[in-house]
Amino acid sequence: MRPEVAALLLAAGAACASEASYIEQGQKLALQKNYDAAIEQFMLAIGENPDSQGANLNLGLVYLEIGRVEDAEKAIEQSRKKGDSEEALVALAMIAHGKKDYRQAASLMESALKLAPNKALNHLRLGLIRKQGGDLERAAESFRMAMAQDPEMVDARVNLGLTLKQLQRHDEALEVLKDAVKDLRGAGSSVTAVQAALGEVYESQQMLDYAIHSYKLALRTDPKNVTALAGIGRVLRAQLKYEEAIEVLGGAVVTLPKEPRIFLQLGLAYRDFHLEPQAIEALTKAIELDPPQDEAYVPLLGLMERSKAPADKVAKVLAAASAALPNDLALQLRAGEICLDRGDFPKAIEAFKRALEIEPANIDANHKLGLAYARAANFEAATQTYDILKYLDAAKAEDLKQTIEKETAKAAAAASDDDKKSGKKKRPPKGKRGKKR
Repeated sequence: MRPEVAALLLAAGAACASEASYIEQGQKLALQKNYDAAIEQFMLAIGENPDSQGANLNLGLVYLEIGRVEDAEKAIEQSRKKGDSEEALVALAMIAHGKKDYRQAASLMESALKLAPNKALNHLRLGLIRKQGGDLERAAESFRMAMAQDPEMVDARVNLGLTLKQLQRHDEALEVLKDAVKDLRGAGSSVTAVQAALGEVYESQQMLDYAIHSYKLALRTDPKNVTALAGIGRVLRAQLKYEEAIEVLGGAVVTLPKEPRIFLQLGLAYRDFHLEPQAIEALTKAIELDPPQDEAYVPLLGLMERSKAPADKVAKVLAAASAALPNDLALQLRAGEICLDRGDFPKAIEAFKRALEIEPANIDANHKLGLAYARAANFEAATQTYDILKYLDAAKAEDLKQTIEKETAKAAAAASDDDKKSGKKKRPPKGKRGKKR
């Protein structure tokens, strides 16, 4: 059972003796991962008291653990009928977070903190939610609050440092992480995450020797630290040391065969070293493993295009990329270009339309959308796109106009050939047909 769920499970209370006994037994079974038996115990408690706050909450937490999210939400809401609890609000925040509804998740976690304002873990959770939702300034505030409640909370320090890095406040980030290294010196695995985060901050400032040194210090205490291994790979690539990067990362994927971040960096190192088949294989793993690495999609598509990969494989990657990165203009343009080059005009049109939703005045997207329409023989839509493009870029508009004229002539010629082959005679214009005898 996930630690965050287990912590909530243990916190939930109970009422009358038999009800309490069922809940206690259910909690034990849940911690042993015997979920069906745990659910049965919680249902027995609810049979004793349908309004049992503890039984409904614990039942919801077990449902959440086994992926029955809708059932979890209903059970937890049942527990709230007898009043809100910190545990219920945190659980609902976790559900909202899983749905990527960061605003709702943050609101629920804020409500939980009103009930338990001194709980460092919930300040950390709120910070993580705000960070993923893009609210970096307030995320930093939450991490500072978590540190104030628990100065030894490593995750709060690491996330504060990385958030400050994202805010381009590098000096502050370095101070936070350097202080953490000093305070945690000799703390074994606790300092590993801090050293790895410190490496990321150094790397963002192009202090590459400092970065690789910090990553190596992290690996001394944890040779399998993924952040540090991936970081070393990135730095070696930045230093054009591709063979060294491949050696380090190739060894890492042997010991960590399910880590997509390692496969991402290995694939990029192979690409930079012009080993394209190996690059395609590694980048494909990077998007197949959980969680998929969004950064892998664009280089993978480029490599697949150059290697003339089968159309069905390209289509599969494009579909995954479009779903993962709907707001990535460069990706949508790239997807459209690949489909256009392969003659898949409907998918090219879809991709260029998505690009224009992101940036309506984008010249390339308008130009290539018009080309796709023209080659698909949708001349009316192509002409409408031309009418827009001529105000954005006269040269591209002229190119599109010539393509429309060329494709129109081809379509007319093809239609004429078809008529000749089928032996059809040209019908006289309406009103000029010969009279019947």
